[in-house]
Amino acid sequence: MKVLYKSSNIAVLSKPYNTLTHVGAGNWDHGLTVAAEAERIFNIPSSEFSEEEELEDEDSTVYSTPFETSFMKTLTSKTLRRPGIVHRLDSNTTGCIIIASNVRTVKYLSEQFKDREIDKLYLARVQGKFEGFVKIEEDLGRDEDDFRRYKVVGKGEGKESITILKGLSYDLEIDTSLIAVNILTGRTHQIRVIASHLGHPVVGDSKYGGKGERMELHCYEMKFEGEEGR
Repeated sequence: MKVLYKSSNIAVLSKPYNTLTHVGAGNWDHGLTVAAEAERIFNIPSSEFSEEEELEDEDSTVYSTPFETSFMKTLTSKTLRRPGIVHRLDSNTTGCIIIASNVRTVKYLSEQFKDREIDKLYLARVQGKFEGFVKIEEDLGRDEDDFRRYKVVGKGEGKESITILKGLSYDLEIDTSLIAVNILTGRTHQIRVIASHLGHPVVGDSKYGGKGERMELHCYEMKFEGEEGR
């Protein structure tokens, strides 16, 4: 993976398409992952990151049925080591992802995510003509018909999400728009769910109604306070 920035304890990688942040339920053997790259880049010892850390976009939704609760516990019963991982990107989302060399730095950066101090700018190609500037504040929760999907739910029924979207250009020939997206929260599938909710699913995102062979969602820029400054 291309290294976009590196200090003694922090690096920013350019995550390729179809690459997991780390192994997990249903994906225990996947080859290249961001966690594996972090281990290699920082030469992280096996004793580091022995305890599981909560990630920025980790969903802790209480499952609605005993079956779902039991099933998910089975899927996640394996020991999960995520060396250097501060936050996650979906496997088919490309672009900037932050890694760290030790638990102390992971916690330092995680606090910035929790306090909404990290600026996250994405570029996405969506279906249809998207114009103007809009700020969407909606609660997101799991889809009861498919717990691998998320959807907009009533206020107080899910997790708060804040998404700012701006239309940049429109391609009439293929009827798609390039948009910039800033997320103030880090919910699972946040941009994908909100774009679909607005009637403009991300191109290639078949899970949420998008058409095309490849999902076009890219984390373009992240601004954060490193241990040496912003």
